[in-house]
Amino acid sequence: MNNKRATKRALLTSVMALVMCVVMLVGTTFAWFTDTASTGVNKIQAGNLDIELEMKNASGGWDKAEGKTLQFKKAAGHEGEEVLWEPGCRYELPELRIVNKGNLALKYKITVNGVTGDAKLLKAIDFTAKMGGTEIALDSLNDAILPSGAAPTLAGEAVGETAPITIKGVMKTTAGNEYQGLSIDGIGITVVATQYTYEKDSIDDQYDANANATIQVNKDNIQDYLDGKYGSIDGMTLVLAEGNYGRIEFGRATAYAGSNTKYYCGGNESNPAAIKKDIADHPNGGAGKREYVRSMSNVTLKAADGAAVTINGLVAFGGQVNSTKWYSRDFVADRDMSATENNNICYWIGQRWSNITFEGLTFTGGVNIEAYGNKDTLIDNVKFDNCKFNVDDTNANAYCIRLTVDGNTARANNLVVTNCEFTDGTTAVLTDGMPNVTVTDSTFSGLVRHAINPMMNELPNAPGYGKITVTGNTFKNMSTKADKGTILRMGEVGAGAVFTIKNNTATEGITLANSIKVNSLADGITYDISGNNWGGLTASHTRLDG
Repeated sequence: MNNKRATKRALLTSVMALVMCVVMLVGTTFAWFTDTASTGVNKIQAGNLDIELEMKNASGGWDKAEGKTLQFKKAAGHEGEEVLWEPGCRYELPELRIVNKGNLALKYKITVNGVTGDAKLLKAIDFTAKMGGTEIALDSLNDAILPSGAAPTLAGEAVGETAPITIKGVMKTTAGNEYQGLSIDGIGITVVATQYTYEKDSIDDQYDANANATIQVNKDNIQDYLDGKYGSIDGMTLVLAEGNYGRIEFGRATAYAGSNTKYYCGGNESNPAAIKKDIADHPNGGAGKREYVRSMSNVTLKAADGAAVTINGLVAFGGQVNSTKWYSRDFVADRDMSATENNNICYWIGQRWSNITFEGLTFTGGVNIEAYGNKDTLIDNVKFDNCKFNVDDTNANAYCIRLTVDGNTARANNLVVTNCEFTDGTTAVLTDGMPNVTVTDSTFSGLVRHAINPMMNELPNAPGYGKITVTGNTFKNMSTKADKGTILRMGEVGAGAVFTIKNNTATEGITLANSIKVNSLADGITYDISGNNWGGLTASHTRLDG
């Protein structure tokens, strides 16, 4: 009997050991990402993307430049003298190079984004660059570096390291007395790198074609980056350092090549120099109509991890600019918009955006984006994620997010608001001419009019409503205009609209006119409305209850 029990016990132990081996094998096989994992003779090796910025030392060798402030060089024999900036002077930084220390191909971008001294003086200095023996625009300091030993397939691909790079600053001869007494002792250089389409997977080399790069910005240089001073921001994530930021002028046209702006004068394609000359040739007015089209795609503005970033409003505009309400000056023609300029003041601007994201930011002034009457404007897919809005509602037009277009000439497509917090303000989310609006998992309180207000005021030329999605939101303390305010307010809703309104909750302090209110509902609308607790509020039409 004892031998039989021992045999059973041994057999059971063997079976359990076998099961554990199988479990361990399965667990290893399905690891998501690791440096090295092997089963049998198969091996999975993670690639390594690593760059190093180096500077040439006095002996002709190369030292690590990371974390160092680069000092401007004086002419030979005058190394110990002070660096003094005056109109027309030229100072160079030490030679730099970028080294690919990893085993993956990468694409890089170089920017001047730090300063020791007076940042204001940067506005009076033009930076140029030279790579090897070739002059190159500062905003063109971007290309690819293959790992050592790789074979280039395209022009411009370096192997292992770049040619030496020299960055030179020239003080503008037009710099005025306001720059006297200011100083810049050193400059900070940032290199950002991300994956480059070189290595092939089982299909091709395009799996990382849309890899984004990140760059650190602060309240002193963010506008320069947005303007394209340091190159295109397409495909970039701008990480905002902690601080209180002033009003951001988003999407303004500039003369920088990195702004991706197209220029037109009198209906013909032009350039900033020709536009300036045209204005100078018409001192009493009559210069050609100026139109600029600014393009941006796949751009993200986000707060640095754990950083408190507050922004006192953001504006963007498409249409005729004839005052400083939107943009503070004409940055292409380099002209003020003030009363001192009596002629040739106004210009037109179009906005071509796709996939613009704001993440983790706190707005103390509203986001105001407007475009009317400009055929070149298309604002496609704007997203606010995990943002906070605390906008003073003493102004009757204090909207937290306002994105309005005529929907016919100037067009927009999609707005997404997720996991945001709205405190005070007139209306939290106001759109016009925007067919698709999604608001999810957000909280609203203290508003004096509507929480969410997608309108179509330019019908019949506007596109009409598309998909309106409002799910998982919480509303409270909205009662100031009980005769007019609503949680969701829309206009004339035509056939083809799709409503998804689910699992929203209205809690304390809600004494509004309606939960949902529309001007009219056509036949042919798709409704998915359920699971909402409106706190006793009813909709303006029974088809909207639920």
